[in-house]
This record gives sequence, structure tokens and C-alpha cells, in this order.
Amino acid sequence: MKTSKIRIIGGALKGNHISFPSSSKLRPTSNKLREILFNWLNFEIEGLKCADCFSGSGALGIEAISRGAKSVTFIEKTPKFAASIEANLERLNISERCKIEIKNAFEWLKSASLEELDLIFFDPPFFDERIQGLLASLESLKIKKGSKEPGRDIIKTITIKQCEEIASKKLKDLNANTVEQGTKIIVGSAKSMGIEVT
Repeated sequence: MKTSKIRIIGGALKGNHISFPSSSKLRPTSNKLREILFNWLNFEIEGLKCADCFSGSGALGIEAISRGAKSVTFIEKTPKFAASIEANLERLNISERCKIEIKNAFEWLKSASLEELDLIFFDPPFFDERIQGLLASLESLKIKKGSKEPGRDIIKTITIKQCEEIASKKLKDLNANTVEQGTKIIVGSAKSMGIEVT
């Protein structure tokens, strides 16, 4: 079976690779997008209980563990993708902090005890009309990125100033020559992830 690789970009496992089956149905979150996402989370992820829905390669959940998350539940409906995640967890020696559910993420999100989680990664590979309804359900549960306190909102916006601050620190990672170029990259990435830039 042909495989592809992406690297872990930060934390204790930085530099290690994640292997996964090459497939048109699997679109791992890019290094650049993961870098931006975890810059937003900053140090808030440490000690959190997380879920990685539509796990695919498992890149987001593994990155979270690398950066100090207490645990991650991977939700992936395709058995061969789930098996690949399991193999990576074992190779990286982080299996004891992780759990894999071979289930449809839409159905899992409706039935799981989401109140027990601090952070849910929600990165489906393709658009599905059910996404907006599920986001509304998550918002009603007051689950927010990186929050250790209940009753907070899902993060849906980022300011231009925040984008500029991230860009100024991460020009090399963004392959940008100026803060302006880096900011444009971050703004574009945020919009592609459904986050409003204000």
C-alpha cells in the first residue's frame, strides 16, 4: 500500500513523521494550517482532553498530544485510516493517552458525552450540509478552543492584529518575506477554516 508522510511541527514529538495511506479521500491538515491553528491555541492546549473528528491521518490529534494535551479521542470511520493512526500512536509511544473510535464523526458527535471534552478538532475533508447544524449544536454546548472553563463560546473570529502578531513571529514557517505577506497567508487560511477575520 502506497503511503505518504507529514511531520509533527511542534512540541515534544517535533520532527517525527506521521505516515498514512495515500488516498484521494484523505486530506491531512497542512503543516502551515496546523502551525497557524496551534499558534492560536498557544499554550492553552496543555492538559486538555481533546477529540479529533474526521481524524484521517490523525495529524491534529497527534500534534495536540505532542504539545501537552492530556488525551485525544480519534474519530475515523475508515478502518484502514484508523489502523494507520493506531500504528503511528504505537510508534510514537503515545497510545496510552489516546483512544480510537471507528465511527462516523457526525453520528459520534451526536451521541458522545461532549461535556467531558475541553477541545474538539473538527476538520472534515469535504463539505457536507450537516456541518452547519453540528456546529450550532457544539456552540449550544459552550465548547470552546482550548478552554478549561465551561460556558465559553466556540472560537469563530480572529482579528487582523492577531494575524499580524502571529505572522511577525512565524515568517520562516509561513515562507513569507514580510509581515504583510505572512498576514495575508494567515487571513486566507483562517477563512478557509471558516473563521471570520475582523
